[in-house]
Amino acid sequence: MPGLLVNSTDTDGKAHKIGVKQHDVLYKYNDTILNSVDDLITATQSGQSENELVAIRGSEILNLSVAQGSLGVSVLPYSPTDATIAGVSNAIAKFENEKTATAQAAVNAALENMLVTTTPSIEGYRVIKTIEVVTAECVYGINLFLDFFAALTDTFGGRSGAMHERHALLN
Repeated sequence: MPGLLVNSTDTDGKAHKIGVKQHDVLYKYNDTILNSVDDLITATQSGQSENELVAIRGSEILNLSVAQGSLGVSVLPYSPTDATIAGVSNAIAKFENEKTATAQAAVNAALENMLVTTTPSIEGYRVIKTIEVVTAECVYGINLFLDFFAALTDTFGGRSGAMHERHALLN
Protein backbone atom coordinates (compact mmCIF):
# COMPACT_ATOMS: atom_id res chain seq x y z
CA MET A 1 0.00 0.00 0.00
CA PRO A 2 1.52 3.37 -0.95
CA GLY A 3 1.92 6.19 1.52
CA LEU A 4 4.19 7.45 4.25
CA LEU A 5 3.14 7.56 7.90
CA VAL A 6 4.02 10.85 9.62
CA ASN A 7 6.01 10.02 12.73
CA SER A 8 6.52 13.66 13.78
CA THR A 9 6.49 17.21 12.40
CA ASP A 10 8.82 20.11 13.09
CA THR A 11 6.81 22.94 14.64
CA ASP A 12 8.53 25.39 12.28
CA GLY A 13 8.13 23.08 9.24
CA LYS A 14 5.86 23.62 6.26
CA ALA A 15 3.86 20.46 6.93
CA HIS A 16 3.03 21.53 10.50
CA LYS A 17 1.98 24.99 9.28
CA ILE A 18 -0.52 23.55 6.78
CA GLY A 19 -2.03 21.19 9.37
CA VAL A 20 -0.24 17.86 8.88
CA LYS A 21 -0.24 15.91 12.16
CA GLN A 22 1.42 12.82 13.58
CA HIS A 23 -0.21 9.60 12.26
CA ASP A 24 -1.40 11.27 9.04
CA VAL A 25 -0.49 9.34 5.90
CA LEU A 26 1.15 11.33 3.11
CA TYR A 27 -0.24 9.71 -0.03
CA LYS A 28 0.53 11.94 -2.99
CA TYR A 29 2.65 15.00 -3.76
CA ASN A 30 1.55 16.67 -7.01
CA ASP A 31 1.36 13.70 -9.43
CA THR A 32 3.76 11.45 -7.48
CA ILE A 33 2.29 8.65 -5.38
CA LEU A 34 4.56 8.35 -2.34
CA ASN A 35 5.87 4.81 -2.00
CA SER A 36 9.15 5.73 -0.28
CA VAL A 37 11.04 8.53 1.41
CA ASP A 38 13.01 8.94 -1.84
CA ASP A 39 9.74 9.62 -3.69
CA LEU A 40 8.92 12.37 -1.18
CA ILE A 41 12.37 13.94 -1.40
CA THR A 42 12.32 13.93 -5.21
CA ALA A 43 8.77 15.31 -5.35
CA THR A 44 9.50 18.18 -2.95
CA GLN A 45 12.34 19.29 -5.22
CA SER A 46 9.95 19.74 -8.17
CA GLY A 47 10.68 23.45 -8.62
CA GLN A 48 7.02 24.53 -8.51
CA SER A 49 6.19 27.35 -6.10
CA GLU A 50 2.82 25.84 -5.04
CA ASN A 51 2.29 22.10 -4.74
CA GLU A 52 -0.59 19.80 -3.86
CA LEU A 53 -0.12 17.35 -1.01
CA VAL A 54 -2.75 14.66 -0.50
CA ALA A 55 -2.73 13.43 3.10
CA ILE A 56 -5.09 11.05 4.83
CA ARG A 57 -6.22 11.36 8.43
CA GLY A 58 -8.32 8.39 9.53
CA SER A 59 -10.79 8.08 6.66
CA GLU A 60 -10.64 11.77 5.70
CA ILE A 61 -8.78 12.94 2.57
CA LEU A 62 -6.92 16.24 2.98
CA ASN A 63 -5.99 18.20 -0.17
CA LEU A 64 -3.35 20.62 1.06
CA SER A 65 -1.42 23.35 -0.71
CA VAL A 66 2.25 23.61 0.24
CA ALA A 67 5.20 25.74 -0.89
CA GLN A 68 8.22 24.16 -2.54
CA GLY A 69 10.92 22.64 -0.36
CA SER A 70 11.35 20.38 2.64
CA LEU A 71 8.19 19.64 4.60
CA GLY A 72 9.89 19.23 7.97
CA VAL A 73 8.47 15.80 8.73
CA SER A 74 9.79 12.49 9.93
CA VAL A 75 8.07 9.64 8.09
CA LEU A 76 7.92 5.85 8.14
CA PRO A 77 6.68 3.44 5.46
CA TYR A 78 2.91 3.06 5.81
CA SER A 79 1.74 -0.30 7.14
CA PRO A 80 -1.98 -1.03 6.55
CA THR A 81 -2.08 -3.13 9.72
CA ASP A 82 -1.30 -0.12 11.94
CA ALA A 83 -4.39 0.28 14.18
CA THR A 84 -3.75 4.01 14.76
CA ILE A 85 -4.58 4.82 11.15
CA ALA A 86 -7.64 2.67 10.51
CA GLY A 87 -9.65 3.77 7.49
CA VAL A 88 -6.67 4.90 5.41
CA SER A 89 -7.04 2.07 2.88
CA ASN A 90 -10.70 2.99 2.38
CA ALA A 91 -9.80 6.67 1.99
CA ILE A 92 -7.13 5.86 -0.62
CA ALA A 93 -9.60 3.70 -2.56
CA LYS A 94 -12.20 6.50 -2.36
CA PHE A 95 -9.65 9.07 -3.59
CA GLU A 96 -8.67 6.89 -6.58
CA ASN A 97 -12.34 6.15 -7.42
CA GLU A 98 -13.21 9.86 -7.34
CA LYS A 99 -10.26 10.60 -9.64
CA THR A 100 -11.42 7.89 -12.07
CA ALA A 101 -15.01 9.17 -11.97
CA THR A 102 -13.81 12.71 -12.74
CA ALA A 103 -11.79 11.46 -15.72
CA GLN A 104 -14.78 9.42 -16.98
CA ALA A 105 -17.03 12.47 -16.68
CA ALA A 106 -14.57 14.48 -18.82
CA VAL A 107 -14.59 11.75 -21.48
CA ASN A 108 -18.40 11.60 -21.42
CA ALA A 109 -18.61 15.40 -21.83
CA ALA A 110 -16.24 15.26 -24.82
CA LEU A 111 -18.28 12.44 -26.41
CA GLU A 112 -21.51 14.39 -25.92
CA ASN A 113 -20.20 17.13 -28.20
CA MET A 114 -18.75 14.76 -30.81
CA LEU A 115 -20.55 14.42 -34.13
CA VAL A 116 -20.39 11.04 -35.83
CA THR A 117 -21.44 10.59 -39.44
CA THR A 118 -20.79 8.34 -42.42
CA THR A 119 -20.57 11.30 -44.82
CA PRO A 120 -17.19 12.79 -45.78
CA SER A 121 -18.14 16.27 -44.51
CA ILE A 122 -20.65 18.10 -42.32
CA GLU A 123 -21.79 21.55 -43.40
CA GLY A 124 -20.53 24.23 -41.04
CA TYR A 125 -17.98 21.95 -39.33
CA ARG A 126 -14.32 21.17 -39.88
CA VAL A 127 -13.47 17.45 -39.99
CA ILE A 128 -10.55 16.76 -37.65
CA LYS A 129 -10.23 13.02 -38.04
CA THR A 130 -11.75 10.49 -40.38
CA ILE A 131 -12.10 6.92 -39.21
CA GLU A 132 -13.14 4.24 -41.67
CA VAL A 133 -16.49 2.60 -41.12
CA VAL A 134 -16.14 -0.82 -39.55
CA THR A 135 -18.20 -3.53 -41.22
CA ALA A 136 -18.45 -7.28 -41.05
CA GLU A 137 -20.18 -9.90 -43.13
CA CYS A 138 -21.31 -13.32 -42.12
CA VAL A 139 -22.83 -16.06 -44.27
CA TYR A 140 -25.25 -18.52 -42.64
CA GLY A 141 -26.60 -21.87 -43.86
CA ILE A 142 -25.90 -21.84 -47.58
CA ASN A 143 -25.84 -25.54 -48.11
CA LEU A 144 -25.13 -28.59 -45.95
CA PHE A 145 -22.07 -29.68 -47.97
CA LEU A 146 -20.69 -26.18 -48.41
CA ASP A 147 -21.07 -25.59 -44.65
CA PHE A 148 -19.29 -28.87 -43.90
CA PHE A 149 -16.33 -28.12 -46.19
CA ALA A 150 -16.19 -24.50 -44.99
CA ALA A 151 -15.92 -25.84 -41.42
CA LEU A 152 -13.00 -28.03 -42.53
CA THR A 153 -11.19 -25.05 -44.06
CA ASP A 154 -11.86 -23.08 -40.85
CA THR A 155 -10.35 -25.93 -38.83
CA PHE A 156 -7.33 -26.67 -41.00
CA GLY A 157 -6.84 -23.22 -42.52
CA GLY A 158 -7.27 -21.88 -46.02
CA ARG A 159 -9.97 -20.10 -47.91
CA SER A 160 -13.26 -21.68 -48.88
CA GLY A 161 -13.51 -21.15 -52.66
CA ALA A 162 -17.16 -22.19 -52.74
CA MET A 163 -18.09 -19.68 -50.03
CA HIS A 164 -16.07 -16.96 -51.75
CA GLU A 165 -17.75 -17.58 -55.12
CA ARG A 166 -21.20 -17.72 -53.51
CA HIS A 167 -20.51 -14.44 -51.69
CA ALA A 168 -19.30 -12.77 -54.93
CA LEU A 169 -22.55 -13.80 -56.70
CA LEU A 170 -24.68 -12.29 -53.93
CA ASN A 171 -22.91 -8.94 -54.15
